[in-house]
Amino acid sequence: PATGLIDRAVRDFNVDRKASFMIGDKWSDVELGRRAGLRTVLVQTGFAPDDPGNIRADHIDEPDLTAGSLTEAVSWIL
Repeated sequence: PATGLIDRAVRDFNVDRKASFMIGDKWSDVELGRRAGLRTVLVQTGFAPDDPGNIRADHIDEPDLTAGSLTEAVSWIL
């Protein structure tokens, strides 16, 4: 995934990448976050990592956190 929209938000809104997170429910979200220099959270809702249609590619790093819900992800971040 290309990081163009994240790069634009960083520039336009003075976002600190090191203090930012990419939260998603797909491995491609984790890959995008890593490529953009963000910490990553994979939420096991929707397309959870054990979903046969959403298998992690070997080149994608593990997320900083795998959470069971968005609430758990937010609690961890805070």
